Amino acid sequence: IRYYIMKGLRGIILKIGGVITFIIALTFILNFIGLEPELYLIYIVWLIVLLIFYIALPLNIGEGVFV
Repeated sequence: IRYYIMKGLRGIILKIGGVITFIIALTFILNFIGLEPELYLIYIVWLIVLLIFYIALPLNIGEGVFV
């Protein structure tokens, strides 16, 4: 049972790390272009919210992170 918990935890950590890396790269690119953070901040917040939904919602009906 510990294997399944660690496997799921590893997947969650990799997803969070991937999104953080994407957000940092996107911020660097958009700052280099000259866009102000106020213009694209809402889109970064949406990405974070989508990540939370992706992690919290189950893949199949009847399964869940918190069950």
